[in-house]
Amino acid sequence: CNLTSYSSAVRIGWTNDGTIRNCTLSNLNIIDSSTGIGLFIPPSIRKDVMDHTNSAGSDVGCEETVVENITFSNIIMDKQAGYPIHIHLDHAEWARVKRIHNLYFSNVHARGPELPCFEGRPDCLIEDVYLNDCTFEQTDGSEFEDRGGHGPINTDSTATHPLKMEYVRGLHMNNVTFASRS
Repeated sequence: CNLTSYSSAVRIGWTNDGTIRNCTLSNLNIIDSSTGIGLFIPPSIRKDVMDHTNSAGSDVGCEETVVENITFSNIIMDKQAGYPIHIHLDHAEWARVKRIHNLYFSNVHARGPELPCFEGRPDCLIEDVYLNDCTFEQTDGSEFEDRGGHGPINTDSTATHPLKMEYVRGLHMNNVTFASRS
């Protein structure tokens, strides 16, 4: 598949989605996207829309979200305006998340101004993320200077954007390269 998006080229998860397990996504070319691969339990759902009797809450699930045993392999990402991989669990009490674990990324090659970001939460750690044979080349963001729609993009080549991790247990890396283009 060849994917382009002003949002996430691949998106997994929503508020109270139930169980998502045993999925494999491979042989993807993700070019010119905000986020390459996103797993989000979003902050945008308010408690007042959790009433499933109205249409505002119709896209909100009723079960705790469980995401497990998801494999991503043979993926090229170029011109990612944001994170190539972004896992974010919102801290809102109504965004019920039971477990996020066993996420496998192999032979992933990404280029853009950000490095991967893994943000769990105190009551739900992101557990056992495997990065094998991956490269993440951090650019200065200049490829996005003349384009709107991607939100804020850091074009300061002197800034450092480290690999961001919060509430993660078990980040396993084998033959992973993080490179910066000055």
